[in-house]
Amino acid sequence: MSGRGPRHLDAQRSSISRTSVARLVGIDPAASTGAHRLPLDDRAVRPHSPTPRTDESTAKAARYLGALVAAYGPLSPDDSPTIASPLVDLLVLDATALAALARGNVRARAQLARAVGALARVVVPATALVDAAHQRVAEAVGTIVTIDRPIAHEAARLLVATPRASATAAIAIACAMHTRRSAILSAESVALEPLARAARRNELYVFAI
Repeated sequence: MSGRGPRHLDAQRSSISRTSVARLVGIDPAASTGAHRLPLDDRAVRPHSPTPRTDESTAKAARYLGALVAAYGPLSPDDSPTIASPLVDLLVLDATALAALARGNVRARAQLARAVGALARVVVPATALVDAAHQRVAEAVGTIVTIDRPIAHEAARLLVATPRASATAAIAIACAMHTRRSAILSAESVALEPLARAARRNELYVFAI
């Protein structure tokens, strides 16, 4: 993970283990290998260092996944989509991702579980908080990012390159640009792809719901 980035993306670090993550998302750690590729598989939970560490947003996302398990039941090989997306260090959730998680959308849950398993930070741009319901999800699942001058500047540059894009989409991409391996989770991936290309970051991805 890149050691450089905006200060608003930094948070107090805390420890979290592979087993605790697996249990929170409703997956038996012993069952994470074998014929099926679960959302939280061995590759997803492999630590970046002998003592894996994560920030507060990752722990919040793990707890939120636990709440989704209580509400909708655990993800299983039968109802979970096969995830072939890259592992990332930062996952940005837009408004459509927040809405999908609130509904218990299986693909959104699986992508979030994969990110948590990789010890990724989970952030939400302030512009994604379109109503009180979105804000409740955002506060529960990750860190809300204030749109400061550097992010606004990057978003403006992206909008010049892709004039048909929306400002909120550009801001979501801009929030991901200062971490080497990052992704935006969205139900509007087609609209986000041109902005991601305009960002010219090799490891910036758009994950579709």
